[in-house]
Amino acid sequence: YFTLLYFTLLYFTLLYFTATAFAQEAPIWLSHKSVKYPDTLFISALGSGASEAQAKDDAVTQLALYFNSTITVNRAASSSITESDSIKKSRSVSGSLTIESETDLPLLSFSESFCTPSGEWHVCAYINKNDAVKRCTAELDGSIRKAKNALKACQNTDIPISIFTCLSKIKKNLIKLQKTCETLSVLNAETGKIYRTAIDTIENDCITGMRATKPRVSFGIHIENDADESIATILKEVLESEGFACGGNAALRISGAISISQSENDAGIFAQPNLSLKILNQQGEILYSYSRRYKKWGHRNFDSAVRKAYAEIDKDLRANFMNIFQ
Repeated sequence: YFTLLYFTLLYFTLLYFTATAFAQEAPIWLSHKSVKYPDTLFISALGSGASEAQAKDDAVTQLALYFNSTITVNRAASSSITESDSIKKSRSVSGSLTIESETDLPLLSFSESFCTPSGEWHVCAYINKNDAVKRCTAELDGSIRKAKNALKACQNTDIPISIFTCLSKIKKNLIKLQKTCETLSVLNAETGKIYRTAIDTIENDCITGMRATKPRVSFGIHIENDADESIATILKEVLESEGFACGGNAALRISGAISISQSENDAGIFAQPNLSLKILNQQGEILYSYSRRYKKWGHRNFDSAVRKAYAEIDKDLRANFMNIFQ
């Protein structure tokens, strides 16, 4: 009798608490988001899904629209936000999310999740504007200070190619600051405008310095096994399109070699080019190097395979050669 009574009481107790849980009222943010997360203090977005994880993913995707960013959300063991250009930063994120984003989502947080009796999950992702502004401005202050110091260091050298390379690297690094500034502008437009002006000033100084330096940098080009000077012609066009001079009496020399290995099978004849380039000063010191082992290109005859291989080299040099100065 007592055993039956015990299990009867246990059953009704569990039934009571289960019913109470499903009868839980929906949180205020689900129907009136701006009451819980006012726009003056937060940037927020609702998400829903068949599971808590899907609801969070959806909320983050909606929130990213405020920053005009393209993101993907993946399950991961660690909590971090990763920019698409491979710049990684540790972030405080609720749950186990790794977010790959064109624009960083600073100090991302989540409300408590809510599940309806029908099994649909809801959550609100939000960013505290004041905290995020402090994070962005601190990052920008430090980075802008470093950029200005690097700019002074560039101006203290009298070697033209070193000046150009230094300025080019600073200009490339400003891309990261520009993204952070875009995020800041969403959080606080006026503050973002101030930092954008500072970044633009540094960028303009770099561009001006690079333009002034280019006429002082000239290249001579000699490539071994480049019978018809195809590679030399491509390099000359790339350099001259960037404003550099090319000629015999040059301050710098591009020396290199092109080799093409041949193989064949039942599918045809294949050509695989290997390119090695070095940029040397007048003392013969190697300043920069560029090497590529390209994939095999096949055709019914070797000459045609070689032409296809050279087309790939042309494409690669026009797209990537100038990166050696960054």
